[in-house]
Amino acid sequence: MKKIIILLLTVVATAHARPAAELPRVQLIREYQVSDTAGPFFFRHPGNPVFGPQGELILRDQRQLLIFDSGRRFIANLYQPGEGPGELQGIIGIWPGAGRFRVFNSAPGKMVIFDYRGNHIREVYYPKPLYKSRLLSRVEGRYFFTEEEYRNPASGEKTIDTRVRIFSLDEQGHFLGYLDSGFTKKYFLGPATIMNLNFIQTGTADHRNIFLAHSGLYELKHLDLSADTITSLFSREYPKVKIRNEWRRYTHPTSYRTRRRYFRHTLDDILRIRVLDDKIWLFTSTWIDGQGLRVDVVSTRGESLGSFAFPLPGGIHHSVLSHAPLTFHGHRLWVFEQDESGSLVLNGYRLSNIPPWAR
Repeated sequence: MKKIIILLLTVVATAHARPAAELPRVQLIREYQVSDTAGPFFFRHPGNPVFGPQGELILRDQRQLLIFDSGRRFIANLYQPGEGPGELQGIIGIWPGAGRFRVFNSAPGKMVIFDYRGNHIREVYYPKPLYKSRLLSRVEGRYFFTEEEYRNPASGEKTIDTRVRIFSLDEQGHFLGYLDSGFTKKYFLGPATIMNLNFIQTGTADHRNIFLAHSGLYELKHLDLSADTITSLFSREYPKVKIRNEWRRYTHPTSYRTRRRYFRHTLDDILRIRVLDDKIWLFTSTWIDGQGLRVDVVSTRGESLGSFAFPLPGGIHHSVLSHAPLTFHGHRLWVFEQDESGSLVLNGYRLSNIPPWAR
């Protein structure tokens, strides 16, 4: 009898010790690097890389608006602080177009147009400031933005949920109205502290059909900008992932212990979206030891196609993936990382070994 019990315990222990099933694993091959070493610019708090139609690279950083040609050679820093013509104070979006690109400023609310040689062309002012707004897309001369507002607490610390709305502007300076996204965002508010705990993730292949998700939920929504409609593609239960405390230490040190209580349960589930024609990559918060981040692939109709493992570049952990400055451009991933000296560099990786059903 003892032998049978021991045998059963051995079988159970072995079953629980088995590793997770191997997933197909994408490979990252570094091909390009942009460094600020000995250059007339610096990388400190960069935004997402933006690419023009001919491969031009546009970057916003702390008091900088940097342009590089298709060969990654630096052209100019176009940032001029102020409220006058060609001057910028808070960049909330960049839209690249043929021969020109548009930069949206928060206050005053305006669109500033430059060519890729760095020349200021003209600008358009809007009747509303663009605080707490983010450029989403452009369709038929209409520019779409997400917007959320929060209230400062009278005293103490609290978290609040605030509704996220979508609004549009045209090329002539007109405000064209709001559309409710159906999402809320959570903020931690304290003395002189405002921390965004949730991030709205977006992805598109044609700028007209936008797919949205919310870090903290496993839900995907479809925004049709031609019809101004939002529908839920699917919503699933998704197990919360326990994240070690030290992986959250990008929070402000003086209020780290307080914020940790909120961060542990908010930045999970769908952390990034990439759309490839009729397929959508959902970067989840599930980390598979020895393989990488689990990416779920669904069709644009919400059908599950499978999952694969994605090895994050060095220095990028999934706890910051929801807001790390990175961009998928073509078949490459562009992401900021720290080099051996601790300086930020922009690396371009070619994606290889992608499963055929995910392409």
